Amino acid sequence: MPTISAVGSKFFFSNGTQYYIKGIAYQLTDQDPLVDEQQCKRDALQMADLGANTIRVYHVDPDQDHDACMTAFGNVGIYLFLDLDTFDTQFDQ
Repeated sequence: MPTISAVGSKFFFSNGTQYYIKGIAYQLTDQDPLVDEQQCKRDALQMADLGANTIRVYHVDPDQDHDACMTAFGNVGIYLFLDLDTFDTQFDQ
């Protein structure tokens, strides 16, 4: 997949074309959503059909293998934004 870089408040591909986020929050529970290969394949295809190009995941288990899910999303051109926290490190407002 092409590299995307942040410039100010915008994102761009390496060729200078602006990248517009059309995203979906992809996590309903505190369970890692990127470990079930079959679910990721189904979801990635449906999200791509809807025009999504980005997912946001709030938490992953660093001890799990995410290769299959990352491949499933990458194969349909969907990028990942991953929060670097756990469900125990949120801000209370």
